[in-house]
Amino acid sequence: MTPELVEGFNRSLDQLKRNGQYARIIREYLFPVLLEATVAQRWFFTIDIIGTIAFAISGILLARQGQYSLFGAFVLASLPAVGGGIIRDLVVNRETVGVLANSAYLLAVIVTVLTGYVGFNLADKAGLAPGENSNRGSDADDRVVRKISLNSAIAFFDALGLAAFTVIGVVVAVESKSNPLWLWGPLLAALTGAGGGIIRDVIRGDANNPFLKGTFYAEIALVWGLMLSLFLMWYANFLDYKPTEISLAVVVTLIGALLTRMAVFYLRIKSPMY
Repeated sequence: MTPELVEGFNRSLDQLKRNGQYARIIREYLFPVLLEATVAQRWFFTIDIIGTIAFAISGILLARQGQYSLFGAFVLASLPAVGGGIIRDLVVNRETVGVLANSAYLLAVIVTVLTGYVGFNLADKAGLAPGENSNRGSDADDRVVRKISLNSAIAFFDALGLAAFTVIGVVVAVESKSNPLWLWGPLLAALTGAGGGIIRDVIRGDANNPFLKGTFYAEIALVWGLMLSLFLMWYANFLDYKPTEISLAVVVTLIGALLTRMAVFYLRIKSPMY
């Protein structure tokens, strides 16, 4: 290879970098591979499944409260768990819808619903469900403590699921070559994290939709989805790519979204328009 050919190649590469084509090529063809390698790891898959189960549990509790049938409980549990991802994949015309490509998510919802159904029935037969005497003495205090602990645990796993779904929304935006990434990355992150829950509460006829009223929820996915998207756009201008740096950006997004959601939950931060 002659020095002239190398120099010509370098000039062409510089031109590609100046007009933005180089960053676009990296963002559309290299980053999907690096991001997929990160989200395909066992630790991220575990977080994703835990979050899916947490969303399903929220649906089961609403079904219990509204005295829904077993199938009704499955609908209320599956919508926040996988509904947002299905809508997202249909919007971007993804070749294989995620829930169809991997049955683990739907199976997790089914197992969670059946476990909740059996657990509630056993609790009712054993007289462990709150009854008319549930407000007396130390028993009431114990129930309050257990309820607070349960709500905190559910809130934590729900926040974990929101964080994982935020990352997945941005990954799908990159894979589907949605441009500009700074716009579609956050939108798909919010759709993945909150879209199914919104539809669930519309089906329930809940006028006080918690995903749209009161507290911050989808906004958290929007903000951290935007942060990850901006990082990927900035990082595409570099020549030296390391999978560990992409993984670190994913971890920072996970932790940031998780801590933000927990802060909103414990500090009871409300929307300024609420």
